[in-house]
Amino acid sequence: ARDKPDDASKQKIMISDEGSFKIMVGDFKQATHTTEGSGMVKVEKELEHCKQSILAWLNDNDNNIPIYENISAEDLVKSAREVMTATGQLRFASTQDDIIDSGKKASSETEKMIKVANTVSVKLAPDPTVAQKIHDASKKSATAMINLLEASKESRQNPATNTKIEQCSETVTISITELLGSLKLLPNTADLKIEGEDLESKAEEELKKCSQILETAKQNLDSTKSRIQSDPSIEKMSLDINAALLTATMAITDATHKLVNTAETAQMERCNASVTNKRQMKYNTDPTWSNGLINATTQVTASIQQLVRAANDAVEGKGQEALVTATRNVAQSTTNLVQASKAKSNATVAGKLTAAAKLVANATSKLVEASNRANEMRNTQNEDELSNLAASDESRVQELEQQMKILKLENELDKTRRQLARLKRRNK
Repeated sequence: ARDKPDDASKQKIMISDEGSFKIMVGDFKQATHTTEGSGMVKVEKELEHCKQSILAWLNDNDNNIPIYENISAEDLVKSAREVMTATGQLRFASTQDDIIDSGKKASSETEKMIKVANTVSVKLAPDPTVAQKIHDASKKSATAMINLLEASKESRQNPATNTKIEQCSETVTISITELLGSLKLLPNTADLKIEGEDLESKAEEELKKCSQILETAKQNLDSTKSRIQSDPSIEKMSLDINAALLTATMAITDATHKLVNTAETAQMERCNASVTNKRQMKYNTDPTWSNGLINATTQVTASIQQLVRAANDAVEGKGQEALVTATRNVAQSTTNLVQASKAKSNATVAGKLTAAAKLVANATSKLVEASNRANEMRNTQNEDELSNLAASDESRVQELEQQMKILKLENELDKTRRQLARLKRRNK
């Protein structure tokens, strides 16, 4: 078998609301939008490699696909679920790095599923007909994943691309559902649990957990701000800078909290609706969407925790680079959350999510601006200190030069006095 390829014041620090949705620093917009140009070339190259890796297994003679010694139907169920999780991540990825990483995971999990399915069909199937059904369903799922990877090469700025990706991801889900259904043809599988956990409820739980963490984060930041404002040892400029950075960070957590609460409410409504009218709930047969929502929510939770740590470090004088990086991660993760939540929301909820997302964009923009302004102020202060030091050093040099002149004149005067004394002695 072969292996797979591989003032000094807050008013001056904070920016105005004008153009608040426009990120002014560097390429910060890359945190919330898929990179175009050379970035998309990289995405196409990496996803093509992922495609070819799966195709290599599909086009291989089945005898080259490894057979595992110990395998069960449950192993194939677990492998198929991993494929659906990776599909959800790929479906809602927003940046080129996210697309590439999720594409690689989807490819790897699909290849693993092919191997496990092949083993199940060879070792557990009671007859060739059942074996062929499992084998064909596995290859059908892999082909659906190849189509999803191909669709994911296109720019997600194009609405038509997003529609195509959604259709392809749903085809993956349907194919895998058929694969899992074929396992019921195996002996001793009457109690085999195919449905898996309640992903919709899990998504709701993750959103609640994220909301609680955001509430704690806001309290943490407020406590830090109160502490530094009451510390008499902190000089005024540092106090103003730190207070401004914390205010901007708190604005991000507050805006993100509103966004998460909106997504949580939407998810609760979907879960409640599914209980009374499951046949009309499309998402109920789309676990890839649920996995995407769960993954996006956990990303928001992690990015907010990183943001709070970075903010506390910044006010302790450990630098602001980590704070800006954390801000970008929040922007990226919230973008993923909005995309995942909007995918199954009605127009009213989608509008609320969009409005909440703008608040986050506004807040992240302000923090980056505040950080840059703070750096400018610190640099100006350092330049002034260096200038004062240089002026002081120059003054000392001039003082020394004058002292040397005085000493030289005194020596000359003393020499002239001795000469005069000698002349007087001669004239006596």
